[in-house]
Amino acid sequence: LSTGTATAAIFSGAGGTITAGGTSGTFASGVATFAGLTLTGTNGVNYTLKFTGDSLTSAATTNVAMATGAAAKLVITTPGSTSDASGAALATQPVVTVEDSAGNVVTSDGSTVTAAITSGGVSVTSPTAVASSGVATFSGLALNAAIGSYTLTFSDGALTTAVSASISVTLGTATQLVITTQPSGSATNAVALAQQPVVKAEDSGGNVETGLSTGSATAAIFSGAGGTITAGGTSGTFSSGVATFAGLTLTGTNGVNYTLKFTGDALTSAATTNVAMATGAASKLVITTPGSTSDASGAALATQPVVTVEDSAGNVVTGDGSTVTAAITSGGVSVSNNSAVASSGVATFSGLALNAAIGSYTLT
Repeated sequence: LSTGTATAAIFSGAGGTITAGGTSGTFASGVATFAGLTLTGTNGVNYTLKFTGDSLTSAATTNVAMATGAAAKLVITTPGSTSDASGAALATQPVVTVEDSAGNVVTSDGSTVTAAITSGGVSVTSPTAVASSGVATFSGLALNAAIGSYTLTFSDGALTTAVSASISVTLGTATQLVITTQPSGSATNAVALAQQPVVKAEDSGGNVETGLSTGSATAAIFSGAGGTITAGGTSGTFSSGVATFAGLTLTGTNGVNYTLKFTGDALTSAATTNVAMATGAASKLVITTPGSTSDASGAALATQPVVTVEDSAGNVVTGDGSTVTAAITSGGVSVSNNSAVASSGVATFSGLALNAAIGSYTLT
């Protein structure tokens, strides 16, 4: 007999299938040898096979005991909650099993299953669970996302992933301050920022806490030496979760980059991008080289004074070319060579002399 074929099929045992090698092909010299015959089925079940073909009486095998195969896929056995607030742990935490291709739990598996928002969202809190006997039970898993609907995709290496049902995310509890309008990238000393910052109270998914209308956000210098906030440091009360600053003004050193930090209402703080400081308007005179402290009446001071024109923070106003005048504060007769024209904000006197009776005087 070298014609016809022998075919194998499940004869007994629930849930079993032959997934490969079910037909041997043509008989050769009365013998049909199977190659690659593969069974899938339920762990612990005994299966028998029946062989038929060529109008011959069939034959059945002895029992074949099924054991679990290699891990092949993830299956969600306990779906998580289908609605929750952004940032809050799902009331019902998902449970995911590691299974072989026939749906048997791979009880020897201790791998890590990871959950991620399938598309969109910000992040997932507590996104991993380690399988115990092939079962991964999540704890504290939460979606940080904008209000809307999302699904979670569970993955574990090369195993076939599992996707959850849709989860509706609602407004969560405010946890953080977020700068939605950055302050001006440059500032003039002691002048209100041209672009005032706007700070919002948001939940972990970036949703504005519109119900927050109490508490306040406060700005402070976060980095940059010598900087201070001279006005507008507190926005006042939040209104629908938004704190808008007005008149926020910085003083500091010319050329230094400053950043601001906003705090308030026990929320996570937020820091700005750099604000580069530029010299402000001239506001004061500063004696940087004092003149001699003794001299003869009418004789030029041996050390002539140098006076700088500065803004309120002490930056020299290099664009200034005004005239600085010296006078005896009280008493005396007159001052010779009593004026000096500033060059790049620096007025250097020459030939200045006091004409006065013997005694002590100051110059203004």
